[in-house]
Amino acid sequence: MLTDYLQQDINQQPDPFARFRYWLKAVRQIPIQSPLRYLPTLPSLQEQVEGWLQEELAYRESLADEGSVPRAPTAIPTNLSVSQWALLLRVMKEVGILKPQQQMDLFRTFGQILSTKRVSRMSIDSLQSKYYNVEDSTRSALQEKIHQMLQAIRQA
Repeated sequence: MLTDYLQQDINQQPDPFARFRYWLKAVRQIPIQSPLRYLPTLPSLQEQVEGWLQEELAYRESLADEGSVPRAPTAIPTNLSVSQWALLLRVMKEVGILKPQQQMDLFRTFGQILSTKRVSRMSIDSLQSKYYNVEDSTRSALQEKIHQMLQAIRQA
């Protein structure tokens, strides 16, 4: 059968996707005077083979894409609390380190990639509420961390 032959030929190639595309091109370029059909209601054999090739290529590409789907990044462990991160993000945005963007995108992104001693993933709602409601203890703790960072920069 033709599909068996094509499948065997494709599987023997180092780049099966390129071979699928080759066969699609070859089948489309076959000049046909009167399309052959098993039944008048069915598409021509050429159209059936072309359809099979397109479906098989799409299926194999989807399998290849599933294997390369990026997984959620491993959270980076930090020594800052969620409230300290929220304040730091607010300050970085206010001084222009972070470009203007939707705050929910900012919370979502940082919530996915950072963890604290207490939580493995930061809650978007928690970051948002602490972004706007800054406690004095959070402000003092973050000032101390920034002071330590400045000293490290001076010594670098």
